[in-house]
Amino acid sequence: KLETGDKIIIQYKFSNFTYSVIDNFVTSENDLTPLNSKNNRTLLTLITCKKTNSKKRVIVVAKRL
Repeated sequence: KLETGDKIIIQYKFSNFTYSVIDNFVTSENDLTPLNSKNNRTLLTLITCKKTNSKKRVIVVAKRL
């Protein structure tokens, strides 16, 4: 489970992009608001199904360092 402060490293081509988790929460399957722009900040948003309830989504938001 990712928690606030955890680091995420994305490798793309020959570059590494490091992010730090700033938020995580559960929402409904139809809630698209986590994908809305956040004041021109460079954010990574991860979305997955909740293990115990497929109608819920776990959202993890991380900012680029």
